[in-house]
Amino acid sequence: MTPSEYRRLKEVFFDACKLSPSEREAYLLDALGGDTALLAEARELFKFNESETLVGGLSDTALFAVGRPAPPTAGQVAWEGRKIGKYQVTRVLESGGMGTVLEAQDTTIGRRVAIKVLHAELAEDDAMCQRFLAEARAAGAINHPNVVTLYDVGEEEDLRYLVMEYAEDGSAEDLVQLTGALGVERATDLLLQACHGVAAAHAAGLVHRDLKPANLLIRSDGTVKVTDFGIAKLEDANAQRLTLDGQIIGTPNYMSPEQCQGAEIDARTDIYALGATYYTLLVGRMPYADRKNLVSLINAHCSAEPPDPRSYDREFPAAPAMIIRKAMAKSISERYQTVTELMDDLCRLKQGPVPEPAGRPASRASLGAAAAALVLLAVAGWSLYGKGRGIDPLDAARGSESSAAAAAAATEQEPIRVGILHSLTGTMARTEEMSVDACLLALDEINRRGGVLGRRVEPVIADGGSLGVTFATQAARLIDDDQVVTIFGCCTSDSRKAVKAVVEAKNHLLVYPTNHEGLETSPNVVYLGGDPSQTLIPCARWSYAFGGKRRFFLVGSDYVYPRLANEILKDYLASLGAEIVGEEYLPLGSSSVGGVVQKIEAASPDAIINTVSGDTQTAFVRSLRSAGVSATQFTTGMGEQEVRNTSVRLMVGDYSVSTYFQTIGSPANDAFVAAFHSRYGKQRAISAPMETSYISVMMWAQAVEACGSLEPPAITDSYTKQRYQAPSGEIHIDPESHYAFRNSYLGEIQDDGNFKIAWQSSGPVPPQPYPESRPAADWEQLLEDLREQWGGGWAAPEE
Repeated sequence: MTPSEYRRLKEVFFDACKLSPSEREAYLLDALGGDTALLAEARELFKFNESETLVGGLSDTALFAVGRPAPPTAGQVAWEGRKIGKYQVTRVLESGGMGTVLEAQDTTIGRRVAIKVLHAELAEDDAMCQRFLAEARAAGAINHPNVVTLYDVGEEEDLRYLVMEYAEDGSAEDLVQLTGALGVERATDLLLQACHGVAAAHAAGLVHRDLKPANLLIRSDGTVKVTDFGIAKLEDANAQRLTLDGQIIGTPNYMSPEQCQGAEIDARTDIYALGATYYTLLVGRMPYADRKNLVSLINAHCSAEPPDPRSYDREFPAAPAMIIRKAMAKSISERYQTVTELMDDLCRLKQGPVPEPAGRPASRASLGAAAAALVLLAVAGWSLYGKGRGIDPLDAARGSESSAAAAAAATEQEPIRVGILHSLTGTMARTEEMSVDACLLALDEINRRGGVLGRRVEPVIADGGSLGVTFATQAARLIDDDQVVTIFGCCTSDSRKAVKAVVEAKNHLLVYPTNHEGLETSPNVVYLGGDPSQTLIPCARWSYAFGGKRRFFLVGSDYVYPRLANEILKDYLASLGAEIVGEEYLPLGSSSVGGVVQKIEAASPDAIINTVSGDTQTAFVRSLRSAGVSATQFTTGMGEQEVRNTSVRLMVGDYSVSTYFQTIGSPANDAFVAAFHSRYGKQRAISAPMETSYISVMMWAQAVEACGSLEPPAITDSYTKQRYQAPSGEIHIDPESHYAFRNSYLGEIQDDGNFKIAWQSSGPVPPQPYPESRPAADWEQLLEDLREQWGGGWAAPEE
């Protein structure tokens, strides 16, 4: 059955809605030429609800997705050579129900891109335009290596278009058509990467609804990119409805039973499609490919057994077949319940046998063993992961009296000493004093519940004086004289690098809580702040694609973080086609900012990316606004407290990119904010370095409890094995770089000094120590050149 034949069948059933139930049967049979078999099949697809309204059936958009798109028509070939904005079209890649996908060249930077253009006749349809923009919002909400990157959203005359990254090696469907079955290893690797991208979409509240090999693009380096969120569903009860009840959305060859029936869907619908995709990659043909027409195909997805690759090849391994069976279970409750569960089995498949899928009867003995295992897991889970999640495990297990007894017992033993090393004097004091408060709050909570390893944790506070050389001296004293087992602190890259040299020489541990430029790793440092891939890059991407900014001025303090951060930014902004209209640096602690402000006035940027630190920030913002400069600011060092120090009214409407804002809505953050305000008063605001300082201590306690050792190398290793539910979201540490996987947030400054979340990542963003825009050796050489220029230090010498 062709799409046009299907559409005619659907129209017949719509016409039957106008008739009474007694007249309907005769009308349908007559309209179908007396074909009783076809009528019986059609009744499985089209149904009438209690109000005699037709439900079920494919949407018109889905009809275009049956099989591969037709070759470009003469009209489509006319796209070649056309200019859309700054993009020169080179060829048509495909055409579907909503639009045409073009390959094009960005004439500004010479990059190949893919452009999705909404069909002209649909551009006049408000609903279709909303769906097209929904795709942009959906793609823009996800920042993940396995999701296609959205570069730009545009409108030109009668055209609406999205500009996305180009996948040089085509799609997984192209690969299957070229080579046939891919084999277990290759197919599993492709699907596992796709699962990572889909998991990010689910974390953002999106159900893709049209996963299939054609929507898995492959880069030349083998990276899989999930694309085409045009019919994604936002799991939000308040979201605007773009589809009607009972309408089927998706591609029939990969649709779940609930999609085929027009029923309610959730993330498990995507899991079914992933299972069907896995089957295609493994076998080289689509599930139920032997079905003769569309109706029988949909019936198969609704009622037939999940397809088994072993029906084509008896030697085919059982493990991937069992994964497909569970992913494509007809009952939504019998499938994998999350993409993470599917990923776990795919990972185990790469390492060894996969267990039998769930849903089979278990013996009483096995049920008893499972119950016992759950009890053991519950106990282990409380001891390893309960701490620091807003729930006191001792209170939960024994009550507050037992917790008090444990705390009392901890005071009878020699305390564990940790160092808190921050600036209490100098230009950074106002910022860093707040991080000290956050560390003390965490230690107080830890000690109230019994300490660590049954011992009280005692802080030894040292002042770095806003100078790298002082930080190094104090770090050595904390280790040698005070015998601390870990140092928490530093706020600038200058101070971090000074202390890094000390802890490496003494094989000790520094836990660093502030955003940083990356471009280094150390076995003796845990980097809990965000790196550029979690802060600067999302900020630049959002400001360009959604803020419409094109002319950027970069201003920062004159030390290693702003200098290197801006090098990374320049590479990335150039790749987008943006223009850098100025770059200036201010000495740390300086209040002489007038000259830089004048240069900004002259350059007339529409965006300023501000990496100024310390007290200089206040002077700069006040001078900028006094001069009447209206360009939007995007800052990396501004939190709620810094905004209040500067004067809120001067920054309303500006943005800050961060790994945390006080206004994040989550139970873990609510508990953290309440605890902080209970100790320090509700007038205090909480910024990202404060939240990270707090979790650095809480995560340290969790790591020490897990490894049972106070040796710095053992603690460092244990850090990399923990997952921690922080106020800002889940955090874990990359075992190779010791960088943190962090959530990313962009906040707009409001008139009450708080931040309204304008954008957030769908989940923890993977760190990237060395951006790919240059070889790692080039980044390291740039660092050395700066250090030599500064006389061996990590900040410009004072004039």
